[in-house]
Amino acid sequence: MSSFFAGGLLILLLQLPIVLRPIFFKKPRIDAIVMFLPISVIITGLYLFAFGIHFFSIMLSILVLLVFFTNFRAMLRFKNRLFVDHYSFPFCAASFIELLAILALSVILVLYCPVADMELSLNFNSKPEFTVTKTMYTGSAYRGMQEREKLFDPVNAVLYTYSPSVNNSANTDDSSNTTNSKPNEIFLCIGGCCADRYDYAPLLRQLAQEGYTSLILETNADDIKFSAEKWDNSFLRPFMMRVIDKRDPERYQKLSDEFYSKKLIETQVLIDIAKKRYPERKLYILTDDFPTDMISGAFPEYTNIPLELDGCGLIALTKPAEAVFVNPDRWSRKNREENFKLPEKLTEYIKKSMDNGK
Repeated sequence: MSSFFAGGLLILLLQLPIVLRPIFFKKPRIDAIVMFLPISVIITGLYLFAFGIHFFSIMLSILVLLVFFTNFRAMLRFKNRLFVDHYSFPFCAASFIELLAILALSVILVLYCPVADMELSLNFNSKPEFTVTKTMYTGSAYRGMQEREKLFDPVNAVLYTYSPSVNNSANTDDSSNTTNSKPNEIFLCIGGCCADRYDYAPLLRQLAQEGYTSLILETNADDIKFSAEKWDNSFLRPFMMRVIDKRDPERYQKLSDEFYSKKLIETQVLIDIAKKRYPERKLYILTDDFPTDMISGAFPEYTNIPLELDGCGLIALTKPAEAVFVNPDRWSRKNREENFKLPEKLTEYIKKSMDNGK
């Protein structure tokens, strides 16, 4: 069970007793169930913070807010310890509509559950085949990035490192009468304009399970922002760019060109961090939907491996409900089985590209 699925299911289950109150109402009483409302709002806020803005999280947030405001008067009654002796017809009708919405989102959650970056497991003795570490940086692209040391220093970049676990590395290093050794390559993942780092997590996890280390950087430094739009941040940008791509292709093309020109600066920042961390390792750059020859022209000393995922990463696995709207021909539910194989296929493609580049 993924943490995305568990969180969404918890929020939906919290709404059920609230909207079902009119059905089970028997006699005058103090309506204590409405105290699930503020709890739901808080959990939904944390859910948005953890998994970002996309189709399902937006629909879930709208539902929670709708339930909250239609039951707001009930919270006031509970606060004043007033008894409820009946529910009005409009309120019952609203509760019925909200119940249908809960059921619809539950179906979407089950049918389009994403492949999570990390998974919840009941096997406490199992050892993960990869680890994800998070390092915060402060500074800017032109002044340089330094690891954040003080609590109140601004966070201008966050580095996520996907690496094989100690046991997996040991297995990779172990050789009996063979010359197998730990892979020397480091992959620098440069995401597309319609994706966040979660959208590359299934691939980076697969690479880590194969013994490779991958780095992906999220930045919010002022000198790397590609526009003056209020939504130009790692939290909102991917969703907004997907919307603009559908509604205004001309504007999308202009913004994406500006985005990728700024992404070159971010690439240099990531290269500097990687060279400092892994001075003896060979660096490969993974890009998604970059204009032809942009990376190879700016960084000819590094092999660029284009992922060709339309700038959306593995959205078919991380946000499958939204992927159907983004590209129904490529990422519809009928292709779900093929989409599950994407991390393995891309890993094999990356390996072949490495061999061809040697």
